[in-house]
Amino acid sequence: MSAWTFKRLGAFLCWALMAACQDPGPDWIEVAALPKVQQTPAAAPGAFLQHTQRLQAADWTPAPLPGVWMAALEVPGVGGTDASGSAHKLSAAAPETNSPALTFVPYAAELQTAGSFAPGTYTIAGGDVFLFDPDNRLRGQTLIYTATIKQPAPGRLALGNMFTDGYLLARGGALTMHLPEWHGAAELDVEVWAYGTNIRAATNTLSVRLDGREVFREDIVNDLVGPLSARKIALDLDGAHELVLENATGPALLALGTPRLARPEWKARPDKRPDLMLFVADTFRADNLAMNGGDPRWTPHMNAWAAEGLGFTNAVATAPWTLPSQASMLTGLYPYQHGATHLSTKLPTNLPTVAERLRASGYRTVAITDGLFLSPQYGVDRGFELFIEHGQEKAFDQTTLASLREVLQRDDGRPLFLFVQTYNVHTPYVVQPATLAAFPELFNPSVPPEHWEWESLAKRHPVAPEDMTLAQKHALGVELQPMYRGGVHDFDVWFGELLTTLRTVQRDNLVLILTSDHGEAFGEHGSLLHGDTVYQEEVHVPLVLRGPGLPAGLRTEPVGLIDLAPTLLELANVATPRDWVGRSLLNATRPAAPFGTFATSKENEERPFAVYFESHKVLGATRQGELTTIALEGFDLDSDPGELAPETLTPATSPLAKLGALIQWLTPRSVAEPIEASAEHRARLQAMGYFGDLEATPR
Repeated sequence: MSAWTFKRLGAFLCWALMAACQDPGPDWIEVAALPKVQQTPAAAPGAFLQHTQRLQAADWTPAPLPGVWMAALEVPGVGGTDASGSAHKLSAAAPETNSPALTFVPYAAELQTAGSFAPGTYTIAGGDVFLFDPDNRLRGQTLIYTATIKQPAPGRLALGNMFTDGYLLARGGALTMHLPEWHGAAELDVEVWAYGTNIRAATNTLSVRLDGREVFREDIVNDLVGPLSARKIALDLDGAHELVLENATGPALLALGTPRLARPEWKARPDKRPDLMLFVADTFRADNLAMNGGDPRWTPHMNAWAAEGLGFTNAVATAPWTLPSQASMLTGLYPYQHGATHLSTKLPTNLPTVAERLRASGYRTVAITDGLFLSPQYGVDRGFELFIEHGQEKAFDQTTLASLREVLQRDDGRPLFLFVQTYNVHTPYVVQPATLAAFPELFNPSVPPEHWEWESLAKRHPVAPEDMTLAQKHALGVELQPMYRGGVHDFDVWFGELLTTLRTVQRDNLVLILTSDHGEAFGEHGSLLHGDTVYQEEVHVPLVLRGPGLPAGLRTEPVGLIDLAPTLLELANVATPRDWVGRSLLNATRPAAPFGTFATSKENEERPFAVYFESHKVLGATRQGELTTIALEGFDLDSDPGELAPETLTPATSPLAKLGALIQWLTPRSVAEPIEASAEHRARLQAMGYFGDLEATPR
């Protein structure tokens, strides 16, 4: 069958399923687009599936806590609690009348104070269940552990820190695919992971049968933390066939990520479009780089790399904090247009993203993030075939870099779009001892190293920044800035390791874009950290593009990160949606046009915004996205880059009054969608420096 005929067949199948059809590229088709894909056992209502395990008295061993016992699990539960109850359930097969009630708590650390809990309290940590049973009244019974594996969206898996399109098979479960008419060699390309604990050195068997005949069999070691690994299964087809993938033996679940059927010769990679990597160093001020006036010793690896790229010295984020700014990068819309403007709102599902556009054009789309706002909870995973969410522990080499290496070493013939985000320089700041010694002008050698630890700083300044006087903010800013710069220097070392990884895997067709979502304030305009103002220290960010075919040099005209999404699509030769606001940065002679940056809040208070007219910057204010003030002050950034001499404006003299696009930038394109905030989510926000609860001002 010709490639043209097969594409037409794919289009017909998509139409028959009444699903949005995407052009998958030459001679391959996603399994989800097949007319009949059956999974047994079927998913339970409201969940992808449930796994049960019987725990007998012999399965329990003493834990290193008084009265606490532990047992190894075959499959760990994922997630904590939600409105419908817990994803982890422990129940008695035949409860005795005098048995304590079994109660789940979402944090394993809470069992360290187990004396405050009633008997029957239990929690999950890794591949173990911990049970508080000081009187030994529960372990003698047969207890049943049930793990409910949630399905965030149809055909979407959520396992541990990984989110991907695909299928999950319980033990004995099978995926049956009815293949279309196909003649000649084919290859089933599928990512596989045996999701379970390896405490018992268990394995699961993947069996693949073509028309009832086994053509592939592999024992896969169970693993709690993954990752998916590629399997390429050769097939010889001569018509329509039935293909069955079965979790034949073993205690774990089998995850089958993004299965595709392809012709082997397609791996010659006829698609010559570049690989794309958008690397977002969260909270990274522009002046950390030498090209923006920073001390060249702070970031030597970044500076050397940027010197051979296309740098924009006056790039401005669309918001002074993470969620709205990065949502704008992925949607090509301003914050009030896309609606992800507060801790309690997420990206609406009906707004197209860069990842969706690129995937539909034939790109393999992968995201590696440190989570929190960059997580499926906030809707930013849409369009990413694989979304890996790490925590905020700042172990860049063990998390982001390790995942990056795994992704880059795989190749299925498609160009790659890779979105990488890290909180490595975000609060709480961490500085390595070697950096403390290397920069005595930043870190007073006469004070002990403990002075520069975040916990020590918090003790010296116990008041939250929003409650401080100007004098207190100034004193804190004096201590914060060297700690921040030290963390930036440490992160530059990891960026050098990233560049080494890229050279090792030899992806010569890669365009790497380095930027940040916002800056960081140290009292320059009476503000600390970020989220409160739109002065340059909070919104001026680095922006460098480097890759084959791109010129090297510096461009000094002001540009907004609202232009990133159209730039990515142009690099991929994909049309930009007409309703997106930005314009591609690749046109060196494009005419200047106003652009903006917006502080956002759900609270009924005025929030500042700024509009840039070439070198001029004018500030205004909104209240819940409604324009309230069109003239606060203005600056000429050419003559006053530090914004120290504001120009007084009135409605009559403000250029904002004549900017018709401003109202469009403030007009929602969709209805805001709320998130469900668990206690765990609130704790993570607080640990990252987001003071107060979900109604507090964002940081």
